[in-house]
Amino acid sequence: MLNLARIKPRRAVSSAELRHWLASPRAAALLQAEQQWLQERLQRCFGSYLLVYNAATDTCWQSDIRHQVHVGTDEQVQDAICSECLWPVQPDGADVVLLQHSLEFAGSPYDLLREAAQAVRPGGYLLLIGRNPWWLGFAGNRLWRRGHRLSAGRVSEWLAVLGFAVETPRFAHYLPACGQRALPRLESFLGKKQWPLGACYMIAARKQVHAAPAQRQRNRRLKGLLPMPVAQQTIKPDIAEEQCKHD
Repeated sequence: MLNLARIKPRRAVSSAELRHWLASPRAAALLQAEQQWLQERLQRCFGSYLLVYNAATDTCWQSDIRHQVHVGTDEQVQDAICSECLWPVQPDGADVVLLQHSLEFAGSPYDLLREAAQAVRPGGYLLLIGRNPWWLGFAGNRLWRRGHRLSAGRVSEWLAVLGFAVETPRFAHYLPACGQRALPRLESFLGKKQWPLGACYMIAARKQVHAAPAQRQRNRRLKGLLPMPVAQQTIKPDIAEEQCKHD
């Protein structure tokens, strides 16, 4: 059973505030790690539509997906303005849906994730980036204190309930910006170890294709079949005489 009781409403944070913070020098290394992972994942995806909700940057992603559609709730340039729980998107209509630091500042993170999951076609991907609540570098930041504290484990559990096969989360940005400049080898070592202590986690989840019940398919197959022909049986003369004597 999902544990939603501890998710309390938070003070609203617009995507413009998040974009302003990600554009600051202290977030440059974090943003670079996130964009590198996203670009690598998108290069392995294909299809017709990439759906981005409340884009955190103005990056134009390079991939084999033909169209990029931006939807969101804020005043930034969007292809469609919508609420977080009601997207103007046909169910199963997007090949890839991207959520970059969207769940932390949503009014209802699970409802937003469910809306995003509904937009992904079977076999498509949901790419999600969130901040790790166990990283101490966010402790004194006013922006992140207004967001939800959602761990990678909880988000992975939600995705599994929504019918997604979840890959192992990736973590990045272990040291603060000053520490990364002074100790680049330590940052590289921690990144290779992939301990769940990085500043952000990155999750790729694929929507599973559910087959129809086997019994129902079997009934449709047997509906138009004819009885199997059986050869006419003949009784040998000696066996017939014995049956007559017995009678």
